Amino acid sequence: MKKIIMVLMIVAFVATLAAGCGKTSAPTAPSERKTVNGITNEWAKLEDDTSLIVTNVDIDPDYDSNTGVNPGKKVIAVMIKVKNEGNMVKIYKKSDFILKDSEGAMYQDDQGIKTLSFYTEDVKPEETAEGRIGFVVPKAETKFTFIYQGALGDIAIDLSEGE
Repeated sequence: MKKIIMVLMIVAFVATLAAGCGKTSAPTAPSERKTVNGITNEWAKLEDDTSLIVTNVDIDPDYDSNTGVNPGKKVIAVMIKVKNEGNMVKIYKKSDFILKDSEGAMYQDDQGIKTLSFYTEDVKPEETAEGRIGFVVPKAETKFTFIYQGALGDIAIDLSEGE
């Protein structure tokens, strides 16, 4: 049975490959992603995807000052709530969220920041999940945008608003 399935998969792949040979396809426009902008403590909604609110931003300017690890760095911990606005179960992962500074540098979640960490969550339609995502960033940088990268677009929350 396994051999039959493998042979069928190979035949389907070869047929697909052969059908595409010799043909030139028209150039396709890059998918147009929406970007919804928001500020802290207000829900921002990406239609048919996700709503996001940043409820708190904690800044620890003395990141590992006692140990000397990463001198010149600080921690920004972002407390969020996400709501599934789609019609199917949605999986939210820490890697869906980034922090971008004023120079365009991007930061991923730092695994070492464990307090109320935002774990991968399966969220049913109309339900919410919440947690904290932490980033280690340069101490001198002060302007950040928190970004959710969804399937249909992005939600960008300006963390300097409402300070």
